[in-house]
Order: sequence, then C-alpha cells, then structure tokens
Amino acid sequence: MSDRAAATPNKSTNTPAERRPITVAAVFRQVYRLLYSKLLGVLVILAMAVVSFLGTLIMQAPMSKATDPAGYAQWLDVARSKYGGWTPVFDALGFFSMWTSPLFLGITVLLGMSIIACTTHRLPLLIDKTLRPRTHVSDRFFSHAQYRAAVPTTTGTADALEITRQKLRKQHYRVVADEKAPDTSIYADRFRFGPFGTVIAHASFVIILAAFAISAFTGFEESIEAPVGTPIDIGHDTGLTLEATSFEDSYDDQGRPIDYVSHVKLSSDSGLIKEQDVRVNTPLVYEGVRIHQASFGIAATVLIETMSGDEVVNAAVPLKWTSDDGLNSIGRVDVPDIDRQFIVVTPASGQNLSTIEPGTVLIEIYQLSNGNRLDAGTVTQGDTEIIGDFTATFEREQQYAGLIVRKDPGTIWMWIGSLLLIIGMTMTFGFRHRRIWARVSAREGGSTIHLASVEKHDSIFERQFRDLATSLSEYPADDVVHADSAPTGNTDAGTTERKPHA
Repeated sequence: MSDRAAATPNKSTNTPAERRPITVAAVFRQVYRLLYSKLLGVLVILAMAVVSFLGTLIMQAPMSKATDPAGYAQWLDVARSKYGGWTPVFDALGFFSMWTSPLFLGITVLLGMSIIACTTHRLPLLIDKTLRPRTHVSDRFFSHAQYRAAVPTTTGTADALEITRQKLRKQHYRVVADEKAPDTSIYADRFRFGPFGTVIAHASFVIILAAFAISAFTGFEESIEAPVGTPIDIGHDTGLTLEATSFEDSYDDQGRPIDYVSHVKLSSDSGLIKEQDVRVNTPLVYEGVRIHQASFGIAATVLIETMSGDEVVNAAVPLKWTSDDGLNSIGRVDVPDIDRQFIVVTPASGQNLSTIEPGTVLIEIYQLSNGNRLDAGTVTQGDTEIIGDFTATFEREQQYAGLIVRKDPGTIWMWIGSLLLIIGMTMTFGFRHRRIWARVSAREGGSTIHLASVEKHDSIFERQFRDLATSLSEYPADDVVHADSAPTGNTDAGTTERKPHA
C-alpha cells in the first residue's frame, strides 16, 4: 500500500454518527416531562383563571338556545346591544358558551393531564419515603439537622435506647431499627401516610374537572312555564312529559308569598311514571332528572290560524314579562317556520289604568327575522278576530307553574371529588409526616441520647420535639435549657443541654 493510500483517512471514521430514530417512547418521555413541569402547571392554572373570569364576566347564552339556531341568532341580537362590534369576535371564540367551548375544554384537559403527570412523577418518591425509609444517617446529621437535641443520661447505651424507643411509641411513633447500627440507633416516624393526602387531593381535582366537563356536555337545565292542565315535553332525548295538574299559593298578612306548590305528573310513552307535589326545595326526581318549582303566574290561552285554517299557535302563553310602566303583562310566541313572532298583552293583575280592556288581549305580530311590526289587534275572551293574515281566538286565562328541569350527571362525581379533596387536605395539613432519628453514644458515667429531625419549621412539632427531649432527661424540666440558634440555613432549633448547677 502506498504512503498516499495509507494517509487517506478512513471514510467511515469521518462520517457523522447516524441520528437515533425518534421513537414513540422518546416522544412520550418529552411530553411527560413537559406536563409535570412547574412552569406549565402555573401557566395552565393562570389560563384557567382567565377563562373562568371571562366566563363569569361575559353573559352566557342559555343552554336551550345552543340547539336552536333561530333562537340563538335572536339572542345574539340582544348580546350585540351590549358588546357591539365585539359580539362576532366573542361568538367565534366561544365566549358566549364558555363552559362548553373548545378553549375551556382544552384548558381543562391540559390541567387534568398536568395534575396526573405531577402526581405520578412524585408518587415513587412518596412510596420510597413511606415504605422504604432511610433509617441510617451519619454522625454529621445529628450536628446539622433542622431540629436536634443531645440528652445526657446516667444509664447504659442499651437502656437509653430502650427508653427512647418506649417514649417514641408512647407518642404513637412507629419505631424501626437502624439496619446498620441496630444496637445504638433507631428511626421513628408518625403519620407516614400523611403525604399521600396530596395524591388524594390531586386526584380530587381531576375528578372535579371531569365532573364539570360531564355536566357541561351531557347535562341540561331549562326553565319551563307549564300551564296547569297542559302536558309539555321535556325534550333533551329524555322521552318524558310533565304536566302541572294544579297549583296553589299562600301568602302572609302583608301579601308576601310564603309557599307555592305544583302537583306534577311525569309520564313517558308507556304511561304515568311518577307524580308528587313540587316545591322549590322539594323536587320531583326520576333517573337523574330533577324538577323544581321556580315561579308562577298567569297564561293567556290563544288559538292563531292562517286564513286557510292552518294552525299556527294553539297554546297557553305565559305572561311572564311586565311592561315598563307596570300596567301590562306580556307573553311571546316565536314561530320560526313562518318567520313570525306573536306578542300577547293583557292588563297586569290589579291594574285598572291599562289601555287594554279587562277580558281582552292585545296581539301584536312581528317579523321574527328583523323585528318589524306587521299588525296588531285586540280580541275579547271567547271571540275570534282577524289580525293581518291570521285569525286569533282568545279562549281564557289560566295559571302556569314556572318549573326548572335539570339533569346533572356530574353531580355525584362532584360530591366524590369534593369529599376526596377534604380528606386529602386533612391528611396533608392535619397529619403531617413526622420523622425522628435517635442514636445513643457512650460517655463517662452513662450515655447521651442524640435526637434529630429534618422537618420544616413547625411550631407544633418543635414543641413536641422539645417535650420528647425533656422526657428523656433524668433531670426535671426546669433544669433543661433549650438553646435556639439564629435563623440560618441549618438552625439548632431544639438543641437541648443540661443546665449547669451553681
């Protein structure tokens, strides 16, 4: 081989090392590290706080409007009067339905994943600390621990160690022998499962977030004005129909309502399911559907037909609004199929200054899409009148019961999460993990018991530590001096010495 050939570098040695292929496991580890990072946790919590604030500050569309395009468009007109040009922006971002918006859902999922990652990352450390504690420490540990004490005794090392063991057990500590020096050292701890309270608390947060999502996406709440004797479909794929068969209200001497109750029947295609008296705090409950009494009032039963006899409205219209002057009661029926809105107006109860005669109703007809008024006319009870392109009949007035119908599948999980949160916080702050290391060393005329602990500053534990040191001393408590050091990195809080005699 020539010198030139020999000098030619090996091509393979100068070739850059091939990059390791990106595996699913590597990606998972990177994502996992990101999820349990404190920075991400803080940012997600701040994002949750911001969107929650916006959801509270910005008016939210009723749930019943979310599935009704025409009703939602009409509601947007109301929102536009308040937010002006920001209305389409808020609508596009989902701010008017914040609790079911992709933004809120995404932040909720990310927060839940971050909590789970932080918990699983810390869990092995807690298990090691609880099930495999560090029982052996160096001599230097007893000189630099956060809490430390040196108690001189006149007993031998074996007796001093046994006395220490008994004193710790009396204070409900679990005592474990030092595996490297069982004759002179012991480890003791109390409430060793207390740190798992943080795991339970974190799990409760995840459950509460999940409960909130379940309620937002699978539950419903709707106000229903049910005229007495008129069955109404609950909807929401429940297949249920409710009917208020009677209504009673009672008042005190000053005319204030003290009770109002509706007798409600709940039915399905197979027939009557359940019936009972319903009050504000006494709902009818069936398979997660709860029906509460909320309000009451008067409804006007009207029949509106086209000139060809096609029925447009045949309902008891709840008069649930009052005019600005307080003289009239107002109800409304929207008919999107024909782009019409019918306003029904009667004199308010007890008012004799209204321009509408008692026993008659004023019916106004508007174009639903743009709000233009088309026609209006009055109808006497029992008569039929022509109003624009329609005939209107005023049949009678009758009571209606305002009922709230809700189904919240997340409620049970919210209760479970709240209970776990209480348990977790109680364990974390009420049953803090206490650890004490003890070592006995021989001295002239007896032995010295060395105590040490690395617990964070805690006035309760400090007092307990000093009491333990005092109880181990052969001398009265008044003869024991507790010398607190300056608040530096490793303080001598709890160092115990024998007080010198005069």
